[in-house]
Amino acid sequence: MKRVILCVLIFFTVVKFLCADIPEKKEEVIYSITLFNGLHYSRTFCREESDTIYLLADTDTFLTVRKTLVFFWPLTGKYLVDTRKLNKVFDGTLEIEQDNRILKVLETGLYIIYNDPGIYKNNWKVFIGKEAEDESLRLEGLLKQYEADYNEYLTKYRIYQTAKERLIDRMQVFKKQGKDPTGLLNQYKALIEPVPPLNPAPRELSVGKQFHIRLPGGKYTIRLRNEEGLVLQGSEKQLVLFREQRKGVVGYRIVPGDRWTKPDVSNLPSHILYVNPTTDIYLIPFLQNEYNDFYYSKMLDNDAKGGNPAFYRWEEVKEIPLSQLELTKEGVSISLVQEEFYAEQLKSSTSPGYKIVPYDPEDTHKDREPSFSGFKVPLERRNTIINLKLQDVNGNYYPFSEREIRVYLKSGLSVIFFIIAFLPLLVMVIVLIIRQNMYRLGEAGTGKSGQ
Repeated sequence: MKRVILCVLIFFTVVKFLCADIPEKKEEVIYSITLFNGLHYSRTFCREESDTIYLLADTDTFLTVRKTLVFFWPLTGKYLVDTRKLNKVFDGTLEIEQDNRILKVLETGLYIIYNDPGIYKNNWKVFIGKEAEDESLRLEGLLKQYEADYNEYLTKYRIYQTAKERLIDRMQVFKKQGKDPTGLLNQYKALIEPVPPLNPAPRELSVGKQFHIRLPGGKYTIRLRNEEGLVLQGSEKQLVLFREQRKGVVGYRIVPGDRWTKPDVSNLPSHILYVNPTTDIYLIPFLQNEYNDFYYSKMLDNDAKGGNPAFYRWEEVKEIPLSQLELTKEGVSISLVQEEFYAEQLKSSTSPGYKIVPYDPEDTHKDREPSFSGFKVPLERRNTIINLKLQDVNGNYYPFSEREIRVYLKSGLSVIFFIIAFLPLLVMVIVLIIRQNMYRLGEAGTGKSGQ
């Protein structure tokens, strides 16, 4: 009977899932937005019902006005677009107005954006107009050369494989005939496997033809006029360009060795770092800006509900490579050089997790990227205080990079303190029990006297 009830419940659950309400899709005029959030470029959109677009001031932003299908997806709690079924891009000019005065009239133009990591993992390059056309030709030439180099590599690799297979066959024949294959083995070891060429295609490449906006902080009005000079209905929006409240402050990501996927963050020098010396501690420095929480949230997601205009939030804007960390403990200072580390996943089923080790690109971690670059802070198993400052390659201190680390070791007296804390409660319980027993004995004596 229980199995029948279980099968019926599963059946209705599956039916309910399959027959779930299909989100209603609505035709809307939206702004597709490619924006810079301080650290990297991302894409979002502004629905027709929304009246304001939020962007960072003095950054390159790209807009397109299009008609598409918009729907709300309950699983993520967000609005999404379906450009596969409807994607009509509107032509025309984009007017930018401030204080009832037209500041600019923009036309669409070619742009290219891509990340070119080197010392910085986030190193975004932006090309607009004629520069974008020149960069497009340069990238096209690089790709053509790559195709030629790759075809040459394939030819060399086939020759290499053929030579290797022939030597293996001949060594097997020599072995059967009882001959010495040492000469063939030396030839086999002397073979050099060809190396494939590196693909020059940029990472996270974005190419398009959109309206380019770069404005100082302030409030504006934008609208699209079609070729007939008429304003497209639903295209008029308020545009808020906001700046950072504070800029270029050093922050630290604190990574415990036993849970590197859940780091803590220190944003200000007033933040004291409490650490347990039973695990390794790694510090990852970065530069950060402070933004209005409401503006920044609405920039990332125009339908965001959680932003608070009275609060400010810190956001990472740049890595700090090639730096040194000065540690001072009990009057003695040492300098740590920034290193690269790799988080290796533990294979043991009894203790799942990661182990952080120095990055070894030549052997263990060949063809892999390091997990992070930072400092391993040496800790002693005793209570102590460590002060730290961050220096650049020239030995200059970064402003607001000071932090205090307090190493605390769990004391063996904690059980005694726990007992002492609860001792009054224990005494009170004992007294109550004694009084209750005495009361019962008194009642029993009174009953016997009455008899």
